[in-house]
Amino acid sequence: MADVIFNKGKADILNGSINMEVTATTSVERLQVVLLSTSYAPNATETNCANWVASEVGHANYKSAANRKCLESKYIGTHIAAGTVALTATSTVYTTSVNGEAFRWVGIAKYASQDSLALPIVCLDVTSQSCSGGAITIAWHANGILNFV
Repeated sequence: MADVIFNKGKADILNGSINMEVTATTSVERLQVVLLSTSYAPNATETNCANWVASEVGHANYKSAANRKCLESKYIGTHIAAGTVALTATSTVYTTSVNGEAFRWVGIAKYASQDSLALPIVCLDVTSQSCSGGAITIAWHANGILNFV
């Protein structure tokens, strides 16, 4: 299955409800990175992350609040020659072991105080990944995580 951009997330980016612009007085929204199991099947019509809660990697080292990750060093780049705008960030690293877990999807959502209220933006299909101990590093593509053409 291919990557999925959620309809509501895309609409909220385009209408400005999700602030993707960095200025001297604002910053890009807090975007949470979520590891989702191999059994999850994303649907572009999802309007909140309620379905993610049951499908999220369940290891205690991953699920604890201190180990949750957000995109860091986010940057919106405009590539005029290519006609694109891209969201980029530094690699996301989970330093605690989640041994024995498997995931297929990396979800990015607008953070909310409750997981089920978070707004899904995109799910990236990374094929099935098995965790055998040690850190997990999500190295985002050099051309961006999310591109608008």
